[in-house]
Amino acid sequence: MAHTPDHSADSPWLEQLLARLPAARVAVFGDLCLDAYWLLADAPGETSVETGLPARRVAAQRYSPGGAGNVAANLAALGVGHIEVIGQVGADLFGDELVRQFALRGLPTGGVLRGPPGWQTFVYAKPCQGSVELNRLDFGGENRFPEATVRPLLARLEKAAGSCPVVIINQQAPGGWSADMLSELNALIARHPRTLFIVDSRDHAGAFPAAALKLNLREAAAQLGEPAAELTADDALRLAATLARRQRQPVLVTRGEHGLALATSDGEFDVPGIELSGAADPVGAGDAALGGGRRGARRVRRSHGCRGDPARGRDAGQSRRRHHHAPAADHRHRHSRAAPCRRPGT
Repeated sequence: MAHTPDHSADSPWLEQLLARLPAARVAVFGDLCLDAYWLLADAPGETSVETGLPARRVAAQRYSPGGAGNVAANLAALGVGHIEVIGQVGADLFGDELVRQFALRGLPTGGVLRGPPGWQTFVYAKPCQGSVELNRLDFGGENRFPEATVRPLLARLEKAAGSCPVVIINQQAPGGWSADMLSELNALIARHPRTLFIVDSRDHAGAFPAAALKLNLREAAAQLGEPAAELTADDALRLAATLARRQRQPVLVTRGEHGLALATSDGEFDVPGIELSGAADPVGAGDAALGGGRRGARRVRRSHGCRGDPARGRDAGQSRRRHHHAPAADHRHRHSRAAPCRRPGT
């Protein structure tokens, strides 16, 4: 019979967890991105004298951290006491804005390197007409981490892994992480067996054999060679448990509006979705799930004295618990907001 613990807002479990957050230490490494929303005016703009094409007027703009930056921002919003942010941004105006956004949230920027000439800050710019997002403009998609910056970044990560019990690795942009960089990251993970490394990687999840994983349902299916089109949300628990045995670490699989599935050494945890009223932006909800999910995975491992092999402890098939707290849908975008295309203050 399924066990249903009380995860209501006034439950002792939640109160105890939140009370521990100020003492938590977490490092975040990876693709530091900036999300840009450009809200277009409804009235038509002038016609360009040079091109003869109609211009579009931007009525308002807003920016927020994305990718690994959004993970760090979510941790800060949860009240995590010590957060290390490690990554690279361009020596451009978007890099300046991303660093400013970190400072606004009280996040340290000592681990943020400014890129060499030609390196662009990762930006996902979204022109919006009313509530409709138009064609996105991506900056930094051609970036490749040069060796001259990989080594100082990894040196910062090595130091952080020695003092932070949890390290989150987040990869978003395609093509930027070389085989050598992945190999060095795995060697670093091996040197810190007492640190929980959680990987959220769009393109390289299978390249981290000893890390905990955060995936969406499609990515989890791809890791096991199963066709995602034939799967349902109910398959997430099975996929998570299979991957957890392979990784010998916790695995979290997000399932959109159906919530998420978490497999650990203590078994399988089915976290249903919650109903939200009003408009909601799914962008980066997976990052939000990662920010909160790392606390739950850490708690399960610590409370049961288990590190590593999820096959130890009770059989996963006999331990299906249903946790009724809020998950985050994962649409493989980069940050969560109240509404995707809205004017500030609305």
